[in-house]
Amino acid sequence: MPSHVANAAARAALGDLVRVFPVTERGRQFLVVHVFEEGSVFLPAEQNQAHAFRWSDVTMLIQSVTRVTSGNVPKYVRYQYLFVCGDGNQYRADARANILGNEQCGLEDFGRIVNPLVTAVQLPAMRAALGRGEPVTFGPLAIEPDGIRKDRKKLLPWAEFEELKITSGQGILMPNGDVVVRRRGKRLNWFRWEAAKIPNLGALLALTDEVGGPATA
Repeated sequence: MPSHVANAAARAALGDLVRVFPVTERGRQFLVVHVFEEGSVFLPAEQNQAHAFRWSDVTMLIQSVTRVTSGNVPKYVRYQYLFVCGDGNQYRADARANILGNEQCGLEDFGRIVNPLVTAVQLPAMRAALGRGEPVTFGPLAIEPDGIRKDRKKLLPWAEFEELKITSGQGILMPNGDVVVRRRGKRLNWFRWEAAKIPNLGALLALTDEVGGPATA
């Protein structure tokens, strides 16, 4: 680990190193993301400055994994992760893996590692908000003590809630997936929205499972 990365991690008290993600596209490495227990250090290739932040600083994690095709032929998968912090700083990891050329970009496993770390830090404050009777918002959805609300209008009581899931069965890493909410005993979806447009997706799944159960990825 470069000394300036280690120093930045120590100053931010990020704990032990979990994994290093060298991010490349078309054979060029342009970013290295160091993931620690309590946060991350972003090291852009064109800079010698390490940017550290803690998971507790993150107010929104927005993520998208999109498979792009030409006709019926898959071309590439684009991985996008945006960390928005309370101080206004934003940190982005964005790269494409070339399917045709069998080239990886380094972010293929990023979401699986990072989401549980961020979610674990976000959940206590969200639980506390619900305990005070306050809603916890996730874009167009809000988790409330009495149910789940969409578009700040319609409330689905927990007694009528059947499930919240992400389509296609591979959870938050599934390309082009949607978040679906179903009402008990109804065939049509009560809510459907692009997963890539809903912030803090991991926390949404976990909180829904705790309050209204079951939420499945």
